[in-house]
Amino acid sequence: MSGKKRTFIAVRFSDEVISALYNLQTRLKTAVDSRAKVKWVEPKNIHLTLQFLGDVGIEVFEEMTEFLKEAFWDNPPFEVKLFGLGAFPSPKKPRVVFLGIQAGFEEMQAVSNALHQVTEDFGFRREKRPFKPHVTLGRIRNPKKSVDISAALEKMQETGAGSCQIDVVHLVASELRPTGPIYTTLDSFPLGR
Repeated sequence: MSGKKRTFIAVRFSDEVISALYNLQTRLKTAVDSRAKVKWVEPKNIHLTLQFLGDVGIEVFEEMTEFLKEAFWDNPPFEVKLFGLGAFPSPKKPRVVFLGIQAGFEEMQAVSNALHQVTEDFGFRREKRPFKPHVTLGRIRNPKKSVDISAALEKMQETGAGSCQIDVVHLVASELRPTGPIYTTLDSFPLGR
């Protein structure tokens, strides 16, 4: 097998949390000024990215998966609680609307560190910015003409999406299409022994 695939490594959430995130998106759609032109993430595509790898040769990720199978043995499953709406880089000039992690933050960072110990050996560098686990809910289509959404986020600041257990990490291929990305799980790696 040869060629490349656009890939990332992520965790996914329970159906209950995905449903709560969809309900939150629905409320945000009416609260956020329509001039903001937000492209909301489809519920089936909601995840938390641990590392974006980009276009990776199939031979590379096939070899890398052998190391990833053991990478998370020292990271037991843990509970996450999704809470805290925000926007990157700021609610006044947003590019991304997200929901933060209130519980499970340190555990998510530990999983990220374990992941990077493997991927760095394959030439994938860590981002220079500190890892801030978050769930992307939507992206502003034209950030140069972005609209201040701080009032909408402030009104819903005390909103969360519940909690669930994280017990597996996924290697995912992303195929970009005009209608939106198609995600395919290539492999999964359980946490703990």
